[in-house]
Amino acid sequence: MIDCHATIVPEDLEEARKLGVNLNRAGGGILEATPAKFIAQMDGLGLRASVVWRVAKDNQTARLANEWIASVVRQYPDRLIGFASVYPPDYEGAIRELEWAIGYLGLVGLKVHPKNQRFPINDPGFLKLAGRAAEERLPLVLHVNMTLLPGEAVRDELSDFAEASLLPCLLDVYDSPKVMSAHMGGVFLEAVAASKISFQTTGASQEVIEEACRRVGHQRVLFGSDYPGFSVEEELERVRAAAIGETAKGDVLGDNFARLLSH
Repeated sequence: MIDCHATIVPEDLEEARKLGVNLNRAGGGILEATPAKFIAQMDGLGLRASVVWRVAKDNQTARLANEWIASVVRQYPDRLIGFASVYPPDYEGAIRELEWAIGYLGLVGLKVHPKNQRFPINDPGFLKLAGRAAEERLPLVLHVNMTLLPGEAVRDELSDFAEASLLPCLLDVYDSPKVMSAHMGGVFLEAVAASKISFQTTGASQEVIEEACRRVGHQRVLFGSDYPGFSVEEELERVRAAAIGETAKGDVLGDNFARLLSH
């Protein structure tokens, strides 16, 4: 099994602060999400590998975060898959950091977070960045507002940045299974469902997982825990309990992502 969506933090608090972890507001178990503890949790749950990253608040922080992620992947090369972080609002800096992270550090994908990084999915700079990712055929994960049920999504004061209705703008520049919409964002929108992109289960209910597999096919659904925001064990259980068949469960729980990464 492969978890394609996890955040980790350094054990050293000063290093964590340099990477942008807000130690005064850290919650949801984020300070427990150190590499060693995450690996131990993976072992206990039977996870073969996990994709890890740290979302950066600017490109200077991104450089530090990407170097740290690369160093952790070197410690656990058979268990952790490192994705880069860049700061899309600074497009030129983001391109330079992406080239450094992929070309020099050896990271193999890109994670962006429109809400936390304060840019809309249809931002011209981000779309140019996505176009560069498309040229390199890089896996790209982006946060999209969580789908609860058909026609219903989680919203808050920053939701406008991550509206699933903005995804068609991204599809114009990068429509591929390697584009992964977190939280099943847009899976029930006709234009998005008709695309080629993949959808991560992160936080989705069993009902949404089942309906998504029916609508777009289980080959486009990927297991992701969004650790430490959500419990890896609980996220796994929702997929295991879904009425989608054993072959589909195997694909969702890792085989789909393994094929995506190898092509």
